[in-house]
Amino acid sequence: MRNEKELYQIRIENIDWDRRIVFGPDSKTVNGIRAVPMNDRAFDILRRRSGKRREGCAFPSKRSAVGHVTTMAVKFREARKKAGLPKKLVLYCGALVPAC
Repeated sequence: MRNEKELYQIRIENIDWDRRIVFGPDSKTVNGIRAVPMNDRAFDILRRRSGKRREGCAFPSKRSAVGHVTTMAVKFREARKKAGLPKKLVLYCGALVPAC
C-alpha cells in the first residue's frame, strides 16, 4: 500500500479480520481500488492499534486536520539518524536510492 494515500488512511471498518484483508476504497484509478491481504505482522499491528474500536482511523492523529497520520518522514529521518544509517536510505520501501 502507498504510505500517505492508502496506508495512513486505513479505516477500521474497511478491515476484514476473518479474511485478513484491508479494503482500500480511495484511489487515483479504478484499478487502484482493491483488497490488500495482510501478513501476520500487519494483522497483529492493526489488531493492537484498533483495540475494541470497530470504526475510525487505524492511525489517528490529534494534530492532523484530516484526523489521521499524514506522514512519517520526520520520525523516519530521526530514527535513521539515531541508528547511524546513511541519508540514502529513504522511507519508501526502506530502499537505498542514488544521490540526487
